[in-house]
Amino acid sequence: MVSSFQFSNPSLMNLSFSINDGFSKDEKEDINIEIQREISIGPGPEENSSVVILKLTIGAEDNSAPFYIHAEEGAAFRWDADKINDEQSDKLLKQNAPALLLSFLRPTISMITAASPFPVYNIPFMNFTE
Repeated sequence: MVSSFQFSNPSLMNLSFSINDGFSKDEKEDINIEIQREISIGPGPEENSSVVILKLTIGAEDNSAPFYIHAEEGAAFRWDADKINDEQSDKLLKQNAPALLLSFLRPTISMITAASPFPVYNIPFMNFTE
């Protein structure tokens, strides 16, 4: 059964990665890496569609974190207006769409950090309902 809410092939739109050379880790201390997110929802190419972009900033550009990553993943989403009303489409675009885009960013971030001198970083689960 095909869903009434569909998406195009998600694309990595931007990726920036840099190691902070001045970062030093105390062996007894866990590394706490902050994640900031931003969701951008704009008009899509056709009626009943939107383009959603998930932007993540992981770490910091100073020596408080081992690295800095800025990544953006985006896709076009469309829905059947006969089956999904405006309230439902708004919820799907604000919650389901970014969750889907995050699942595409996870392996990219993992692969990039695996090539660094630090342990692999796996993006934790995020609650998009808030």
